[in-house]
Amino acid sequence: MAYPGNELPIHWQESIEPSIKFLNWEDICQLTPRAMCLSIGRLGSNSYLLTILIQEAEYYEEIALTREELGSNLLAVRQRLDSLRIDAVYMDGGFDSGGGYHGDFNRPSHTRSGTPLSFLQQVEAFQTFIADMAHIGSKLYDNLFRNKLLPLDLLKEGDIIRIDLECEANDFDYPWAWLYHAPQDRGDTPDVSAFWGYRYILEIVPEYRETIGRQPPTSLISEVPFKSEMGFWNFAPETKNQRDYFANAVQSSHERLQHTTWEAPRQFTAALDKPSAHLYYFFSHGHTAMPHPYRDHVPELAPHNNQSYIKLYLGSTCYIYLNQLRAMDLRKISPLIFLNMCESAQVYPMIASGFVDVFLTSGARGVIGTEIPMSPAFADLFARYFFDIWFGAKGSPQSLGQALYELRRQFMDKKNPFGFAYTLYGDVTARLAEPLLKQKEE
Repeated sequence: MAYPGNELPIHWQESIEPSIKFLNWEDICQLTPRAMCLSIGRLGSNSYLLTILIQEAEYYEEIALTREELGSNLLAVRQRLDSLRIDAVYMDGGFDSGGGYHGDFNRPSHTRSGTPLSFLQQVEAFQTFIADMAHIGSKLYDNLFRNKLLPLDLLKEGDIIRIDLECEANDFDYPWAWLYHAPQDRGDTPDVSAFWGYRYILEIVPEYRETIGRQPPTSLISEVPFKSEMGFWNFAPETKNQRDYFANAVQSSHERLQHTTWEAPRQFTAALDKPSAHLYYFFSHGHTAMPHPYRDHVPELAPHNNQSYIKLYLGSTCYIYLNQLRAMDLRKISPLIFLNMCESAQVYPMIASGFVDVFLTSGARGVIGTEIPMSPAFADLFARYFFDIWFGAKGSPQSLGQALYELRRQFMDKKNPFGFAYTLYGDVTARLAEPLLKQKEE
């Protein structure tokens, strides 16, 4: 393995089998502007091989984790985040966890009963949560890197970390955004900038047998008009906000954006049979099936936990089940799928597939989804901010990864960690070639 113009790096290598296929330096050159790449392959039934490329150094680490342990890691993160979602404290950012949205980042926080919260109460709730997540995140980091010091000082804020999950290891679902790599004392306030989701753009790329050898779509989206389609559930007033947003966006785009909101089953059927949109957006209810070990932890989902579905309003209540979506062939158009609904990005190591897998194997360029049940108020707010950034209403269109990175930081700085619940699988550098929308006033 050649490292042009540099000495060979130091390796961590423990009983590595020669049959394992590694990334090489030529690969990393083609992955720019990624600053670090992690490749995860399977060694055995309960062990994985982590290959790390950072700058021109290569490291190896064997990871001994069972599927049950992987699932427990995910559950710890999701339960703690979800417990904050239903906390009595209204998070700063103009909305509350129960769905009340005030539309102003600078409004004071309140309890559910409407009693104003002091600044100190709000700070205490947030700091308790962050301390808990830093403790969890440190363990997540140590599980991967065994307390060995990576040269992360070579990375800067906003760098891209690419995480490749090889075919045999695409069940290695890990809460990457919550990895915490700063030394922390439980008695001190942790530094939110030490969480990977705050510090870096994370690109998670699972490999599937169906996609091996398939030419990936170009990252630059230049088709005009840009076509979007939306399925929805009637949340009041959030669904109206979403419909109004796209109506105004179409008007602002001067025919550069064409948008369809599904109002009847035939429109969904047409999208299923002959997909033609560059964006499929679901602002709706949804549920990801939970494998047996996790069902007992969420008893209220018991009636539905054996099936994954999207719940839409198409003139009447309509359930779209995962098996129906497998028929979609998205390879010609390579759309972005945005699942702005409960649990849409939840992946469990003990089940073969979910919404992320189905859309990626069908040919989507990327899938954005949520890791926990999300309040409609925040889902509405997050989406409008996201589309403004990605459509170019605030300047030049930003990439998918940059848009999510900016929003995670913006909300976290307002003591609101729910932006971390949005996960992108696929190409983080995908962006529009030209702005779709007229520039908005700041």
